[in-house]
Amino acid sequence: MKWLSSVYNRIGNFLKNTFQDRFKRYLIISLVIIGIVIGVTSPATSGTGEGFEVHFFYLTGCPHCGEQRPFNEKLAEKYPQIQIVEHDAGTPSGRALLSEMLEERGIVDDPEFPITIFQNQVFGGWESGETTGRIIETALQQCLAGECPPPTGEEPRDTIVLPWIGEIVLSDYSLPALAVILGLVDGFNPCAMWVLVYLIALVATLRDRKRIWLIVGSFVLASGILYFLFMTVWLNAFLLIG
Repeated sequence: MKWLSSVYNRIGNFLKNTFQDRFKRYLIISLVIIGIVIGVTSPATSGTGEGFEVHFFYLTGCPHCGEQRPFNEKLAEKYPQIQIVEHDAGTPSGRALLSEMLEERGIVDDPEFPITIFQNQVFGGWESGETTGRIIETALQQCLAGECPPPTGEEPRDTIVLPWIGEIVLSDYSLPALAVILGLVDGFNPCAMWVLVYLIALVATLRDRKRIWLIVGSFVLASGILYFLFMTVWLNAFLLIG
């Protein structure tokens, strides 16, 4: 067990010598705090998001409305996160609610009955579970995952979801602003963090400012050149494919 005791002594001496240096002590404490903050504030990802209501509008005597009801029952059993709420569009209250929900989603003309509405999705008419039902269920799965498809008739927009910032539309930002945003987000990744920790630990032992500037400057310059070449290759590849 001598080797184990020797390892403990070396680790103890290393920690003692490290924490005696004020700069190293504060550096380690800062890195630990940053790691805890990032771990706590990072958004948790899951297979499905929060549930919501699925509004089913029908008319009395509508044959297709009755045909969709068994599909709705199976949908409710398969996805317990959702709650299917039926509305009689022949009543004043049901008609008013339908008009309000359609107006909120920018739909002027009434779709065919039955009408299924959830999130930003509107589905009118019913053919069968293999056709209309499959379309509804696919959109439902995407909405439960937090990635609802664009509404029918709306052109899809290039969007990305960033931590803490949320969803942004790429076309709404200029190229320099987009480069700054994506660069900041890309900087917070495990690979870059460990490289920076290693670089800081290496620089912390130096007492020569010229060497520090040389090492840090070389790292920044090399990173900039490699990122530029990497993005240039991808840009030309996309232009060639397009």
